[in-house]
Amino acid sequence: MSVLERIYFFHGRIQSGAYPNTKDLINEFEISQSTAHRDIAYLRERLLAPLAFNTQKNGFYYTQIFRLPFENSPAITMILGLLGNMAEETGLTELPELAAIRQRLQEVLFPGQRNMADLVYCEWVEKELINKHIFATVLNGLREQQQLRLTYRATTGRISKRTIEPLKLVNYQGRWYLLAWCMTKKDRRMFHLARIQEARILQEPVS
Repeated sequence: MSVLERIYFFHGRIQSGAYPNTKDLINEFEISQSTAHRDIAYLRERLLAPLAFNTQKNGFYYTQIFRLPFENSPAITMILGLLGNMAEETGLTELPELAAIRQRLQEVLFPGQRNMADLVYCEWVEKELINKHIFATVLNGLREQQQLRLTYRATTGRISKRTIEPLKLVNYQGRWYLLAWCMTKKDRRMFHLARIQEARILQEPVS
């Protein structure tokens, strides 16, 4: 996110007619001179910004109208709005990482504008709060492709220990489920996240 934030900052300074240079990036983000040069090179070479340097003003400007990717994009507005609503409706509002991402994207892509989550609405049949620590553990197991050890409470109330290979997170009508290969049952099983009482990542990779 830091590179994106720096690029949008520099772009904003150019658009405001401030003629920014590497010192602006260094002072704002406390980065090195070489990193600032790389950011400007990225803006020019990868994003194809029509950059030019004004020696009298000691700063950069655009030689023609230029917009960054996603800038004022209706699609990104929709995505940010859905992200906020999905977090609310699927019980993920307590995840600090998600809240931080939403806030940073709002600040970088739509500074000074209305919260994008206020502009889009979606509703599930029901919603339930989930344990953020269990959710994070399951998500990490999926990402790292590692087996998980679960303490699981069945609908009958019976508590069991399960070693599983996580396959996919599923949200159905506001409830979160984990599709996994159960090593005990030797079959695919769907585990309701709200019934997982404990989860930890094992050192065994999925097969």
